[in-house]
Amino acid sequence: MKKIFLILFLSIFLTSGLSSCFWDSKTEQENKDVSYYKNLWKDTFRSYQVAVTKIPKKGKFDFELGTLVSGNGEALSEFGGVKFQEKFSSMSIGFLGDYNFEDEEHPSMDATIKVYLNKRSFWAGDIDITFHIDGSGATSYSLNHLDRTTLEFFGAPKDMIDDLMLSFEENQGKIIRSDTHAEFLKEIFATLVVSKKNSPLRENSKEEERKIIDAFLDTEVLEVTGGVEKEEDISTLTMKLNPENMIRFLNQVATILGGDEAKKEFDSNTDLLKSFTLAGTMDIENKKIIDSRILSEIPLSSIDLKTGEKIYDALITENRFIYANPERFDVDITTLISTKNTPNNKLQLHFRWLIK
Repeated sequence: MKKIFLILFLSIFLTSGLSSCFWDSKTEQENKDVSYYKNLWKDTFRSYQVAVTKIPKKGKFDFELGTLVSGNGEALSEFGGVKFQEKFSSMSIGFLGDYNFEDEEHPSMDATIKVYLNKRSFWAGDIDITFHIDGSGATSYSLNHLDRTTLEFFGAPKDMIDDLMLSFEENQGKIIRSDTHAEFLKEIFATLVVSKKNSPLRENSKEEERKIIDAFLDTEVLEVTGGVEKEEDISTLTMKLNPENMIRFLNQVATILGGDEAKKEFDSNTDLLKSFTLAGTMDIENKKIIDSRILSEIPLSSIDLKTGEKIYDALITENRFIYANPERFDVDITTLISTKNTPNNKLQLHFRWLIK
């Protein structure tokens, strides 16, 4: 089930085989009808569904998650009701190392985690940790750098910060093999590895997974409305979310999982889905998404506390999604978040993951 929802999430929120025919003239390229691009989308989707099962269980990884504030609000002093000790303008988390999950009962990993706060150029991380988990599950780590300001930003109790900084200075760079923090990391890792065996969530059968994928593609939740051919065998598809087809798909999933007697309570949401916008283009080469540009708009409303008047707005996301090599989980996503009433204030999120 989790594989299905991962694929649907990437496809619906972020949309994010190539025909063996060769087109020798510009006229032939221009004459391709929309059915060609619909089939290309289906072939690409299915190739990704197969490829993710081939991600290696042993290798190196490089992960980065960053956020950046730009526009009129160049820094935030509060977010979600949480007040920061200093204004927040950017944060980046880097996570790289190597892993071996070939034996799920005895996994191992070496990794370095760095957190950078309010920095545009990176040197030593404000938080810099190296840790090792061996095949027996034993964990060790070393704290290479710790910044007082970062502790304050993340809400560390003020009466503990001096003690934490003193402990860091005494143990900087030392390998720590047995304390509560190491055991905590060990338990987190064990939970991640074995969760699928103990999960209370319902696991779909292979047949159910196949039917759900078929339903998603056949009902054209993401409707391909056209396409053009570019140089170097690149096809650019034009796509949009189809609200009616989404409802049909959800009803079919309910039937697949619960039978003909399953409750189908999605039809009333058609008007709500129609108020959403999700549309854009996707560049595909050899059944791989080499670029995409997807715009989404979700209506919002709130009450002005001073006047009591209703304020209408819209949450706007501009997404660029690249998934060039599914077998290596080579994913790069950049999202700009803003609202229609404040278009110049944008929060940028960047996610990159590569398995080498």
